[in-house]
Amino acid sequence: MSPPRHASRTSPSSFILFTTPLTVASLDPSSRECPICSEPYGEYQPNTANIISNYEVQEWAVRVDLCATPAGGARLCSHVFGRRCLEHHLRSNGAWHNKCPICRAPWFEPVDHCNTLTDPGPWISPEIAQGSTSETSDSNWTSENEMLVHDGNQSISETRDLGSGMTMSSRGRLHRSAGFLRQVLEAFNVEEGSDEVRGSVEEVERSLERLYANLEGRSELHASSTIWQ
Repeated sequence: MSPPRHASRTSPSSFILFTTPLTVASLDPSSRECPICSEPYGEYQPNTANIISNYEVQEWAVRVDLCATPAGGARLCSHVFGRRCLEHHLRSNGAWHNKCPICRAPWFEPVDHCNTLTDPGPWISPEIAQGSTSETSDSNWTSENEMLVHDGNQSISETRDLGSGMTMSSRGRLHRSAGFLRQVLEAFNVEEGSDEVRGSVEEVERSLERLYANLEGRSELHASSTIWQ
């Protein structure tokens, strides 16, 4: 399917996309090629720098699990892509850059449609999230998880876990950014210049739930203060 002609480009979005690297052996033999570029997957190499431009390294398979944006968070469709192709897709800011290339389920809303941090949307529970599929079981996860971060016009930055569990990072420009991404880093107690904080997907969900609840509480308090002034 081709994008609509003359589609206007959306504004850059702020989002955090959580993905899980998968081993080649864990994938069905018929699904061991990236659905975007049709190239075979390689094995996960956590110490690879600049995977998006380093074409000497085979991209590994990653499952798209979770997204957090200023408007809320959600469990996603769990479709699997090549790590490099996924990042190219997110960087494109094209008409469908915010949707799954396979099922077209929205991963996040473009920034033009997002609420601000003072008016956060609800956390979408896994039971409510639409279009959820599972091509691989939890037992097929590697011991590491990755996170892709995009903050407006700033580039996506990559994180890598050195141990087990979900990671978040302030690598690159992220530690200098403001707004939503900084709020998330603070919620996970990531200090300035630090690289990561660890936790399972479920722990990340709970922490983000608390973050959105706190932001909603601040918004209500601000509204109340305005009324009584």
